[in-house]
Amino acid sequence: MGRLNPAIEDLSQAIRLDPTLMMAYENLGLAHRLRGDPEEAVAACTEAIRLDPQSARAYYNRGHAYHDLSKHERAIADLDEAIRLDPRRATAYMARAYAREALDDYGGAIADYTEAIERRPISRNLRGFCVRTNRGDRKGPLPRSSGQLSTPEPTGQAP
Repeated sequence: MGRLNPAIEDLSQAIRLDPTLMMAYENLGLAHRLRGDPEEAVAACTEAIRLDPQSARAYYNRGHAYHDLSKHERAIADLDEAIRLDPRRATAYMARAYAREALDDYGGAIADYTEAIERRPISRNLRGFCVRTNRGDRKGPLPRSSGQLSTPEPTGQAP
C-alpha cells in the first residue's frame, strides 16, 4: 500500500501532461482499486475504456471495482467484455465467478472457476473454492482437494 500513493500521484501527473494516455488511466484504476477506492477505480477505468474500447484490462479492473462496490450485475457485464476481448485471462473468469457467487449463481460461479482452472491450473485453493461453492458453503473451511471437481446438479436455472 505504501507505494500506491506515489504511483497514484505519478499517474495523475502523467494524465495532466497528456490526457490521452490510456495506459495511465488503466494503471490509475488498478492503483485506486488496490488502495480500496473502487469509485475512483471505476472513474479511471471508464476513461481508459473511452480512450480504448478494446482494453480487456480496463474492463477487468472496472469489473473488479464494481464487484467491490457490490454492483455485481455491472461487474459481470464488464467481466463478460474482458473475457470476450481476451478469453485467455484466467483472472477474469475468477473475478466473474466471485460476482456470480455474490448473486447466488453457484452453477455459473463453478463454471467460471472451472474455466479459470483450465486456462491456468494455479492452485489447490481454487479447486477448494469450486467444491465449497458447489456445496453452498461460502463461510466454512475449504475442503481438502481430491483434484476432482464435482459437477453441480441441474437446478432448472440458467448458468
